[in-house]
Amino acid sequence: MFQDSIPVICYHRIDKSDSISPEIFETHLRYLQKAGYQSIGQMDLRDHLSGAKRLQGKHVLLTFDDGYQDFYHHAYPLLKKYKTRALVFLIGSHVVSDPGRSFPDPPPDYDRLHRMASEKNFSGFLSLEQIREMQASGMVEFGGHTQTHGISLVSSQISGAYAGEQLKWYVPADLNLTEGRPLFQMAPNLYGPRFVPDREFVKRYTQLLNGDGLTAEETAVRLQLLPRGVMEPEADWQQRLQTEIVEARNLLEGMLEQPVISFCWPWGIEGEEARETALVAGYELLFTLQRGSNSRPEDAACIKRFSARRKGAFWLFSRLLVFNNRFLAAYYDRKQRQQNPYLPYS
Repeated sequence: MFQDSIPVICYHRIDKSDSISPEIFETHLRYLQKAGYQSIGQMDLRDHLSGAKRLQGKHVLLTFDDGYQDFYHHAYPLLKKYKTRALVFLIGSHVVSDPGRSFPDPPPDYDRLHRMASEKNFSGFLSLEQIREMQASGMVEFGGHTQTHGISLVSSQISGAYAGEQLKWYVPADLNLTEGRPLFQMAPNLYGPRFVPDREFVKRYTQLLNGDGLTAEETAVRLQLLPRGVMEPEADWQQRLQTEIVEARNLLEGMLEQPVISFCWPWGIEGEEARETALVAGYELLFTLQRGSNSRPEDAACIKRFSARRKGAFWLFSRLLVFNNRFLAAYYDRKQRQQNPYLPYS
C-alpha cells in the first residue's frame, strides 16, 4: 500500500446530543491504537508535504473545528488516555479569559451554551485557561478558524422569507432576521463581498408578506422593479478579510504565545481572495473539507479532510484505507463528485 498520503479526520462536537458521541470517539481512538496508527501534529504534516521529513508507516491527523466546550470535557480526557494528538481550530472572537469556568462535570445543555454565542456569551466554547492547559500538555495544538465564523448575505437572490425558526449561533445579529423578512442568499463570510439589502425593499417585502397574505414568491414578483440592494464597497470587503484572517491570527498568536501556522475554512468553503490573504498572512497549512490525498508540496494550501461519522471501527478502517493511498483517494474523490457534483465538500 502506498502510504505517502496522510489522512486527516474532521471532527466537530464530541457529545451525546451530536453526531459523534464520546463512546463513538473512543471506538475510533481504540481502533487507531490497535491498528498501529501514529497521530501526528501540524509540524509533522508540514514537513511531510514539503519533503523535509517524509513520514513512513501509518499516520493520521485528528482535527476539531470551532473549539467547542465539549472538547475539553469529552475529547481531551480520551486523547490523554490513548496518547493521541489533536489540532483544534479556534474562532478568534470566541476565545475569552474565564478563570472561573471550571465545570466539575460537563454542562447539561451544550446546545443552549452554543446558542448564547449570538449574544456575545462564549461559555459554550473553550476558555483561554482551558486552551493553555491543553497546550501545555503537548497533546493538543491550535490553529485559526477566522475571527467570527459568521455568514453573510452574498447576493440579491431570495430563497423565501424568514419564518421565525431558531437561528444557529453563527448567524450574526446584524442580519436583523425578524419574521417575514426576505431570506437573501447566504454564504460564509470569506466567500466574497457582502450584499447589503435596500431598507425600503425589505420594509415593503415584509409589509406585503405579512399584511396581504402573499407567498414569498408572489411578494418578490410584486416588488421586482424595486432595487433590492447593493454590494458592499471594495474597501469594506478588504477590511473584512484583514479582520477575519490577519487580525484573528495575530490575536491567537498573542494568546498562545507561539506562531499559528494552520488555518481552517468555516464549512470548508474558501474564496480566491481569502485564500491569497491567508497565505500572505503567514498561514502555512490551509484545511478544507474537500476529500483526497495529502502527499504533494502544493497540498499544504489545500489540506484534504474527511468528516467523522457516527460509525465504528470498520467504517474508520475503510476510510483510512482509501485516504492513506493517494491513488485510491483520487479515485474515490472523482467518483463521489460524479455521483453528486453539487455536494463536493460532504
